[in-house]
Amino acid sequence: HDGASRPDGASRPDGVSRPDGAGHAHARPSRQDAQTAPAADRPATAHAPQTGTARAGHARPPQLPFFREVRKLHRWLLDAPAKKGEPSVGKWVVGISTLMMVIVLISGVVVWWPRHARQWRRRLTLRWRQGWRPAFYDSHGALGIYATAFLLLMALTGLTWSFGWYRQMAYGLFDGLMPADEVRRLFYSLHTGQWGGLLTKTLYFLSALIGALLPWSGYWMWLKHRKRRASRAHITY
Repeated sequence: HDGASRPDGASRPDGVSRPDGAGHAHARPSRQDAQTAPAADRPATAHAPQTGTARAGHARPPQLPFFREVRKLHRWLLDAPAKKGEPSVGKWVVGISTLMMVIVLISGVVVWWPRHARQWRRRLTLRWRQGWRPAFYDSHGALGIYATAFLLLMALTGLTWSFGWYRQMAYGLFDGLMPADEVRRLFYSLHTGQWGGLLTKTLYFLSALIGALLPWSGYWMWLKHRKRRASRAHITY
């Protein structure tokens, strides 16, 4: 704690430099500087596993520039807010897109759901031996349904970083059950797949790849359907 006695008998307030044995000064940034730094450039702070309190001197190692840009692209479309909690156009676009993703995933499950018990096996398998087109067609339903649970988990937890009203509602579900810091870490773990170690990270990675494939297979099916309808209309005419 700041101001407490130290091994050399000296005490110092927060933000004051301390000389070492060689006579060099190591400056510590003040709390005000850390709080006013841009959100995208603010260094992350490690937290104690149980209490969630910050541990001085245990900051995370700095990210490489490439991964910093990927993070800004993922969260804000490179339009990072000037300060934490402030809005930006990129933040709104990401949030609205995520809401649309949740709607599309849930509606896709409703459309996919078999009407008869004998259809379950057919809906959950790929026709690899019949060529790439049937397999590509089946991938939209079969692979999509396998990945939907993880994609929904990513989307529903990710919305807590986009909208304050959603974050309050989601965190409120755990009100009285665990501290807010633990809830925040829980949502981060569920969003990134860290909750199950390497296995869940791998499943999240595969689900994200399938999620990127779903729009392409969906558009292909839609175009094929339009072409088939146009052919039937031409023959009828």
